[in-house]
Amino acid sequence: MADEYLKLLDRNDALGAWAKVGEQIKRTTSKAEWMARIRAWLEVKGGAASERDLAAERIMTPEEVRSMSPESTVTGPVYAFFYISAYPLGRFLEDLYINRDCDGILRVGGHQHQPAR
Repeated sequence: MADEYLKLLDRNDALGAWAKVGEQIKRTTSKAEWMARIRAWLEVKGGAASERDLAAERIMTPEEVRSMSPESTVTGPVYAFFYISAYPLGRFLEDLYINRDCDGILRVGGHQHQPAR
């Protein structure tokens, strides 16, 4: 799931990526707002990743997730993937959170990025 989502973003397919996000995001962010954020991210990175290394991964409990994000309503484990990605406009740290959605399907529950130092 994580790779699928990131490949959609590498192809600048914001609409396809929207289809991979879960209810938590869709309940707290409008589609228009999310699309604007993703389009801004696509501009910041400048294109597809030429390199993406999985730096770490872990399984987080719902309590850990709520301590980071109090509005979270996840009830099961959250799979966290931490990447170091090289894009045309720089290197970035990317955190991707995947969890089982209300229908039991794995979906993206969060995606954060920041410049790598």
